Amino acid sequence: MTNELAVREEISPEQFDLAIAAAHHKARSLKAIVDSQGLSVRIGSSEHLKVEAWLTIAAGYGYSPRIAWSRPLLSGGYEAHAELVDSLGTVVAGGEAECGTAGDDSWIDKPAFQQRSMAQTRATARACRQKLAWVVVLAGYSPTPAEEMIAGQKPLASKADPSFYCTEHQTPWFKRGKMPHYAHPIGDTKAWCNMPPQRPLDIAQSASEPAVAHHNDSQAQKPLVARPGAQGYGEQLKAFYDRAHTELGMDVVAVNTVAKAKGVDLGKPTTDLRAFWVELTAEKEGKA
Repeated sequence: MTNELAVREEISPEQFDLAIAAAHHKARSLKAIVDSQGLSVRIGSSEHLKVEAWLTIAAGYGYSPRIAWSRPLLSGGYEAHAELVDSLGTVVAGGEAECGTAGDDSWIDKPAFQQRSMAQTRATARACRQKLAWVVVLAGYSPTPAEEMIAGQKPLASKADPSFYCTEHQTPWFKRGKMPHYAHPIGDTKAWCNMPPQRPLDIAQSASEPAVAHHNDSQAQKPLVARPGAQGYGEQLKAFYDRAHTELGMDVVAVNTVAKAKGVDLGKPTTDLRAFWVELTAEKEGKA
């Protein structure tokens, strides 16, 4: 054992400038690969890299990831620790992550092997971030991996089912824990985008298509939904869910259950919501 202290050589300004110039070059190469292969996810105003993109820039610096360990948690889910090593096997960075734990709604019910795999994926991206976030920023991307941004968010709908999808920020609204309403974070900022209150649509009805009679006469003049294929289907569907909750006491899950039983695909913009409303009210009145 020795009492000698290791002294790290300070990087000179010239060396730093050379490193930055080299990083800019590699950042441009990374951006070209990411854009051509679709290896990023836009959340709000920022782009977040998928793990494949992090592995690409790591390779550009001669680093490789390895999983040090992964294990199940007593409370449920998995945790993992990943390391980033250089060509000599020296560990240069590390990161830990979990999957399927409390708050990770979209993964909490997944099979154990999938939770373990995602925990390793998140840990790998985090290890890469510890060492290479500064290069990623030079390329114009957020330093937060995409897998971390979507962890724990369980959207009620995707682009295929736009009822709870924020078209402004291109990401789903979600609600979990003690959140009072549906919302989503805006990129790397501390701000949140709240889902607008669901409201009846102001869509004029065609004279050739009489309004559907409602069981509540006071609501008879309120338009229900537009014709199949009309624009703004996502807004129409949100209004549909809102009306089902207000007038029939049915939440989104109950409405979707009836739709599935009757073979109605609410994710398709061509779905005739007017016709399904008739079926839904009949179903509700039949069970009353």
